[in-house]
Amino acid sequence: MAEEKLRVRDLLPAVGFSGFAVVLGFVGYMRAPELGEMAVVFPPWVDSNIVVQSIVRSGAQFISPARMPNVFVIRLQSDEVKSRLRESGAVFFAAATGICGPVSKTILIGE
Repeated sequence: MAEEKLRVRDLLPAVGFSGFAVVLGFVGYMRAPELGEMAVVFPPWVDSNIVVQSIVRSGAQFISPARMPNVFVIRLQSDEVKSRLRESGAVFFAAATGICGPVSKTILIGE
């Protein structure tokens, strides 16, 4: 009986499927709600003062900075505000949990 060696390429379909499942789970977990409290992500090269000004001018309520320097937790009341944030440079919106969660629960601006 000849021994068959397990090759890396034999494992590629299983590794690919596992990676795809992890990505789908992460995307589902980090999906932002339609309205309410969420994290907004801006490009890292944009100054945080400009980002906070954009958030307040758009009509969103600034809640807190997140644990990452280009992510901020906000509260949205309408889809128009979300559109204005996108126009001012927001890359995407995520759930305000985990690494995108607020540093503190204290509302800093807008209440």
